Amino acid sequence: MKKVGLAAPWVLLVLQAGAFGKGVSPYLPLNLEPEIEAQIERVLILGDKPVLTRPIAAATVLDALPKACKVDQALCEQVRRYLVRYTHTSGLTHASLEGAATNGANIALPNRYGMGSKSVWDASAQVYWQPSDYLLVDAGAVAYQGRTDLTGSMISLGFSMAQLDLATVRIRSRP
Repeated sequence: MKKVGLAAPWVLLVLQAGAFGKGVSPYLPLNLEPEIEAQIERVLILGDKPVLTRPIAAATVLDALPKACKVDQALCEQVRRYLVRYTHTSGLTHASLEGAATNGANIALPNRYGMGSKSVWDASAQVYWQPSDYLLVDAGAVAYQGRTDLTGSMISLGFSMAQLDLATVRIRSRP
């Protein structure tokens, strides 16, 4: 009986990877390009996965791919190529820079984090680092003339059955 008692922790240690399943999953950006967003939604529909909530976990799209590929192989290849950026231990998933020439009144623009129409530039970026299957650090920022918001930044802990996301709602920086 004593041998079984000593072996039990070792057996549990060997089996723990299977018990926890897959690790945490990064989320796709909320501001996807319309074309890839429509393709991802189609893959999720074909894969019988719900598309009612945002943000969408990359793992959810990956899980839907096998079933969707049976119906539309070309669509799956396009979505698979897009998801490659989320499969490394670290990476830049999004970066953009916009410029504008303006005149007239300064009004707040919809869905632009409070940016006014007088702002002549806008930049955003999203990076991640995943040192283990069960820890993911994601940092995102949106900046425009006079303001910077750390949006989309979070630390994710857990595994496929239970993931805890500790996120910044909005941290502002003013000059």
